Amino acid sequence: MLHSIEPMAFIAPEMLRAVAKCPHCGTECAMSDGVVGLLHYRFENELRYSLVWVCQPLCILGFEHAQFMGHA
Repeated sequence: MLHSIEPMAFIAPEMLRAVAKCPHCGTECAMSDGVVGLLHYRFENELRYSLVWVCQPLCILGFEHAQFMGHA
């Protein structure tokens, strides 16, 4: 269970200032400015889950697979 969405809890300190591109909306920002969530996603026709960095909390909802958001 996740107890934090703060990137510093999951990302190495030397990587926090690195710029990353949000997999949901495409925004580029420092990893320290985003959030981390345990998210479900489809990869090569297989449903998977892992820690995923996104640029803002709203992108967690957009990135999460529809099956886990109350509709398939």
